[in-house]
Amino acid sequence: MEPLDSALAALARHLKKEFDERLSLTDFGPKHWVVPLPRILVMEPKRSTQTLGWYAPKRWGQGAVKLDELVLTPRAVSHGVLPAASVLAHELVHVANAIAKRADTSRQGRYHNELFRQTAECVGLTFKGDRSAGFGWYNTSLGKELEAGIKELIRTKAVDVYPLRFQRRTKTKAKRSLVKLEASCNCGDGGEFVYATAVRAPVIQLCCGVCGRRYRVAD
Repeated sequence: MEPLDSALAALARHLKKEFDERLSLTDFGPKHWVVPLPRILVMEPKRSTQTLGWYAPKRWGQGAVKLDELVLTPRAVSHGVLPAASVLAHELVHVANAIAKRADTSRQGRYHNELFRQTAECVGLTFKGDRSAGFGWYNTSLGKELEAGIKELIRTKAVDVYPLRFQRRTKTKAKRSLVKLEASCNCGDGGEFVYATAVRAPVIQLCCGVCGRRYRVAD
């Protein structure tokens, strides 16, 4: 099994390639608009537990060399490959806009403005619903073409989906465990179930390791 960061890096490389091709055709950005690959990490959020990821420019450095940082939270990477890729794509839009010197957020990075929407739609993301009064155009998802590309990576095993089947253990209590359960998902992408949580109640919550869909079934 590859490390989790290797699986995420493979997804990021694919998305970067797709973004670079689409951004080269725009008429609103730099002439040679190329998205750099930041260092990708997984860590707990410091503010809201609902946070899925964030982008921090020039967070890493050695001498004159500076590297950006792209962070996904355990919550973002424990819902399957497609949800994790969707968060990666969202944060890579911020990377693309930063390179183009396009200020795509305000209110300490919470509000996503029209510049974010324009770039996100250009690279193939879609939006769930309309603009939010508090967060703007923040609620993104993979468009059909981007999703098809990720599914092809899974089909050809170019991405190791196994690391994304695990839930991060936090404050475990007695009689709680994270036991793997194999079953088939009807998403058509070769998904397998794992325990999202193991609960004492007669209902167990399962999560597809590919599409991220959650099911509740009787124990």
